[in-house]
Amino acid sequence: MQIFAEILPRLGCANVAIMGDCLGDAGDNLSIKCEKDRVWVGDTVFVIPGLELASNAVSGLVWSSAGVSIRLKLKQNEKLPAFLSAGSFNYGGRLKFPPPEIVPGQTYSLVCQCGDQLGSLTPARVLPLPSGSWQADSLDWYCCVNKLNKPPVMKQRTSDLLFNSYSFVVDMSNIREAAVNIKTDNNETNSEKEEASDFSEITKTVSVTCVSCDQELGSLARESLQIWCSSAWLQSGDVCIRSNKDVETAQDCFKMVINSYVVESISAMPKVLLKSRSDQSLVIWIIDKDLTVAKSGKAGVIKESVMKVLFKKGSNVPENTMEILDVSNNIFDAGLNLLESSTEGFPDSFKYANEFRVSYFPKWLNC
Repeated sequence: MQIFAEILPRLGCANVAIMGDCLGDAGDNLSIKCEKDRVWVGDTVFVIPGLELASNAVSGLVWSSAGVSIRLKLKQNEKLPAFLSAGSFNYGGRLKFPPPEIVPGQTYSLVCQCGDQLGSLTPARVLPLPSGSWQADSLDWYCCVNKLNKPPVMKQRTSDLLFNSYSFVVDMSNIREAAVNIKTDNNETNSEKEEASDFSEITKTVSVTCVSCDQELGSLARESLQIWCSSAWLQSGDVCIRSNKDVETAQDCFKMVINSYVVESISAMPKVLLKSRSDQSLVIWIIDKDLTVAKSGKAGVIKESVMKVLFKKGSNVPENTMEILDVSNNIFDAGLNLLESSTEGFPDSFKYANEFRVSYFPKWLNC
């Protein structure tokens, strides 16, 4: 038998899901009680650390094929309404993570995840990547902005390496042409190319794949190649260095993309449209940036901080109403699997909210 609980101190309650094959045998004879930090489900007792429950204040019991969902009253509910400390407002925050262990002046090979060598780089400077749209935003960097009719051309030096939590950027001159395929938009007509503005030329990106394995490495904007952390690494001798040592898989990369977006957003409940290269789309709506949950673990019930996320797939989403994040197909698929698996086996009341699916998303604790 397993337990999962959303702890909601502002509402003075905890929403609890209880799952297990033995629940079906109990039927209407199942007894659920609670007191202090303990919840009894039949003969099984769960100890939820740091929680004080009102004695036997159980309500909202709902049976389903997946388990039982209930609501438990917290002891502090007797003192509500009460002021609870809120998190400090952080404008323009950045996700905190260890910088890459790269030595300036040393030559590194750029290696795809399949083992093929993509090129080489001798970084003179290793710098944090300002933002995903730093080149397009250069128009706002000058006091003479009213005298400019297009964003000034801004790019890193050919020997620079820029990095963020989920990618790194190198100049395309460091990449062997024979090692990569640049996938241009073949559907773009000549008239559309002629009408393209200077701004769109700066913001336009095309995907770049490895010739050997055909997996996407990243995206190219002018001469700047932004490579996913999970797609390639730098190598010196036998030492392999990732730009973020905590990102090795497409799923790790997806976690960092979402966590970075949430930390940098000033919205209380940010919403983003995630798009893959194959035009799949996913609406992701973070409705709680810091939710405490308690769940069954190997050593008993443990508490952890997560983000509560609502998500839904679809193509008929008004793109102008939210920010768009483009990711590779494998990162999109890995991320969707992560979102769906977080509530696998849960009662429907924990899996769905109106037309959205619910996910309890891993939070990067160093942010």
